[in-house]
Amino acid sequence: ALWWLVVVGALGIAVAVGWHVGSLIRGLRTGLASRFSSTIWFYIAAGVLLLVGITLGTWLAAHPGEPLHTRLQLAHVAVNLLGWIGLTVLGTVVTLGPTMLRTRIVEGAERHSRQALPVLLGGITLVVAAAWADVVLLVTAGLLLYAVGVVLVVGPLVRTARRKPPVSFPTWSLAAGMVWLVGLLLVL
Repeated sequence: ALWWLVVVGALGIAVAVGWHVGSLIRGLRTGLASRFSSTIWFYIAAGVLLLVGITLGTWLAAHPGEPLHTRLQLAHVAVNLLGWIGLTVLGTVVTLGPTMLRTRIVEGAERHSRQALPVLLGGITLVVAAAWADVVLLVTAGLLLYAVGVVLVVGPLVRTARRKPPVSFPTWSLAAGMVWLVGLLLVL
């Protein structure tokens, strides 16, 4: 009944996220540009996808009826969970995983993360397009493509963990979380 309030909240979040993304882009030209700038690109992509998620969520609040409701809801969930949350986590584990294990990042981890980002974005795009077109099999294909991107990111982390196995609760939690993510995507 108070859709204008949803719009005000969405605009507030969009301004904050837009500022965040702009800061990250500016930072790439200065101090954030480094060997691990791929992590920053994950954060930028995640922020842009949150802006899409905000738009879809606002639209969903304005038009709650079918036939668009289910399609908008799936697209909204995909860009927010796979995009905003998923990309942020996956971009972070590239450097956080080896740091938690107190070891060096294995050779090729940065390259794999750079290769994974377009694959992950392609998977999210396919899920959203398939949801919009109401083609369930393409949603599945998008989730599988996203899972391939996850494996590209997690592969170097597995090699790192073989070299220096997890021994603490936080490192085992990270490993369990990555296994859970891949398993959930395959089950979904």
